[in-house]
Amino acid sequence: MLVGAIEQAVKVPAITARLAPLSIFQSYAGPEQAAAEIREEFRRVSTMARKTGLVK
Repeated sequence: MLVGAIEQAVKVPAITARLAPLSIFQSYAGPEQAAAEIREEFRRVSTMARKTGLVK
């Protein structure tokens, strides 16, 4: 239910217009795609943090 509401909300021009000045450009990704994107970003950031010595 919430997923559908979010998917609809990101298509509303008034919402897009209010978020644009904040440099927020929304897009919709289903739960599986969003989870995959988060895992990939975590992997990239973790690798970078280790290489730069931010974490061991």
